[in-house]
Amino acid sequence: MAAFIKLTYRLVLLLILSDCVFYEPSTGVQIRILGKVATAAKLGYREAKLTKQLQADGYLPQLKLFMQDEDARKAGPDDGQLESPSGASRPGGSDRRRGDNGNTKSETDKPQEAGNSKVDPTGGKVDELHGLEHRTGDYNTPDAMVLLPKDFDPSKPINLVVYDHGWYDNAKSAYENAHLAEQMTKAPPNTVLIVPEWQKYPGSSGTAGGDQGASAGQDFMSGMVQDIFDKTTELKGKTLADVEHIGIISHSAGYHAADSELYNNAEFSKKIDSVTLLDSLYDGGGFDQWLQDNIKDLSAGTKHFNNIFNTTTAKNSKAQEERVEKMLKDAGLPTDSLSKDYEHDGELAKPGQLRRHTIVFRSTSTPHMEIPQKYPAIVEAAANGDENI
Repeated sequence: MAAFIKLTYRLVLLLILSDCVFYEPSTGVQIRILGKVATAAKLGYREAKLTKQLQADGYLPQLKLFMQDEDARKAGPDDGQLESPSGASRPGGSDRRRGDNGNTKSETDKPQEAGNSKVDPTGGKVDELHGLEHRTGDYNTPDAMVLLPKDFDPSKPINLVVYDHGWYDNAKSAYENAHLAEQMTKAPPNTVLIVPEWQKYPGSSGTAGGDQGASAGQDFMSGMVQDIFDKTTELKGKTLADVEHIGIISHSAGYHAADSELYNNAEFSKKIDSVTLLDSLYDGGGFDQWLQDNIKDLSAGTKHFNNIFNTTTAKNSKAQEERVEKMLKDAGLPTDSLSKDYEHDGELAKPGQLRRHTIVFRSTSTPHMEIPQKYPAIVEAAANGDENI
C-alpha cells in the first residue's frame, strides 16, 4: 500500500510540471493556473525540492493565499463597489496585502473608503472598474484598475501609463502583486495609471493566455480609455486630446497587448512616447516597426525605449539591440542614445541610466516574476528626471 501511495504521489508531481486547468473540489471551481503551484498547494509543501524551486521562480508566496483567493472567487461577481487593493501574489486578488519582504501588512495599511472609490495608502485614488463597454470577455474580475495620484490636477495635461500584465495575473492582481501604487509615487506629476484587462480569460496561460478577445480589435484601447475617463469622476469630460504623454510598460506575455496598443489604435498610439519591455520580448521582431518608425525621435531623445530582460528573453533582446543599432547607423544617426549593459545583472538599473539614454537594453538577474515589482518605479523616476530612487 505504501509503495502504491508513493507511486501515486510521484505521478502527481510529474503532472504538475506543466500548465493545466486545475479543479479544486473543496471550492467547486476550475482554476487555470500554473499546475505545479496549484498542486503544490494541495500537497501542503511536502516536497522540499519543489518548494525550493517555486521560491526561486517567485511563485511560492501565492501558495499561502491560494485557497483564500479561490474562496473570494466563489463568492461571485463584485456588486459594483470598489474593493480594497491587496498585494497578494499570483493568481487573482486577495483581501490581504503583502510587503516586499513577504510579510502580511496590518489592517491599517489597507486603502480607506472614500465614497465609491478607495484612497490608497500612498494618498492616490484607485478605481476598480467593471462593466466597461470595451471589455475583452465575460469574467468577474475588473476590466481595468485606475490610479490617480494624490495631487492630481484635472486642469493640467494628463500623463498616462498603461501597464500590461503577464500570465497568471488579471488587472487587479497585477496592480496588487507589483505594488504599482507605491511605484507610481516616483512618476511625473499628473500621471494616471491604467492596468487594463487585455486577456479574454484573465489569469490564464498557454494558448488561452495569448487570447486577447476583443482587445486585439481596431481602436479597442482608444475606446477603453474613453470608457475609463467617462467612469472616473476626476476624468469625466476628458478625451485623448487631454493626454500629453502615454507610456507603455509590458511584463512577460503583456507584449500581446502592447503590440495591439501600438499598431491597432491610431489615435492612442500617436501619444505613445515611451515603451518599456520587462522580460517581454517573446515575439522577436514584434516591436521593430515602432522602433523603425520612431528611430529619429528615439535618437533625438523625444521618445524612449527600454528593454529590461532576464535569461527568458535574453536571446531575442540582444538580437533586437543589434537591429536597433543598425537602424540608427542606416539612418545616419549617432548611437550614443543607445545603452546596452549586460555586465551588471546583479544590480538594478539606475533611473539616471534610463534618463541619459533614450534606448536602453539592460540584463538583470532579478527573477522574472519580481521584475515588475522593481522596474516601473525606475522607469517613472527616469521620466521624472531623477538620477536615483
